[in-house]
Amino acid sequence: MRKFLIVTQIVVFFFVFCSSHYTPPYESETAAEYENGYIEGKMQASRKVQSSWMWGGCGGSLVLGLLGGGIVTAIGYSSGEYPPFEPKGTDTYKRGFIDGFQDGSSDAKGQKALTGCLVGTLINVAAIVLIVTLGD
Repeated sequence: MRKFLIVTQIVVFFFVFCSSHYTPPYESETAAEYENGYIEGKMQASRKVQSSWMWGGCGGSLVLGLLGGGIVTAIGYSSGEYPPFEPKGTDTYKRGFIDGFQDGSSDAKGQKALTGCLVGTLINVAAIVLIVTLGD
């Protein structure tokens, strides 16, 4: 009985070890295609100009202070957009490209909105300092 348990443990260990470390070639190729599409989509999105989000962050922080700039920044980070063109390649590459483009565009929008928020906040602080110093 003891030999049976030892052999069973060895077989189970071998099965678990081999099945968890074996990936068929087509899965790794599919993952590589997705990753290539994702990287290309993120690069394309970072090249797109998102200056309107900077003005939105600046305006939001001028009107409502840090709260307004924070709201615009949160909206920018949460809103990804689809690419303006259909990527060429396999379905896996296209899915990776679209996901990468959405992530890249939301990152770019959020960064621009945050920059605008900081600029608007600095303008508010400068205006308050001028009012206080000139009021005396």
